[in-house]
Amino acid sequence: MAGYGAGEPNPYRRRFEDIDPARRDPSTTVEHPEPTKERAGAFTVEGTIQRFGDLADAAIASREPRRTHARLFVAVVLLAILTPVALQLLGLLQLFN
Repeated sequence: MAGYGAGEPNPYRRRFEDIDPARRDPSTTVEHPEPTKERAGAFTVEGTIQRFGDLADAAIASREPRRTHARLFVAVVLLAILTPVALQLLGLLQLFN
């Protein structure tokens, strides 16, 4: 196996400044395209509401395939919630008790 000796430079060795030009000037800042939102905890009511809002945003404004996945998930959740209500209204739920 060929190695890199003392007289042979490593062709894959690069300086940080060559890879990332922003590191040359320490006063440069990184800008985010949109401000970050403060997120509530995942297991709180606020966090759950915020996650459903994110899901609604994905179902409306995202690109394919994320939009299709979000819409399918919303349809399944609505079906799971509305099926017992519809059965109760039709009086069919009493047949199973």
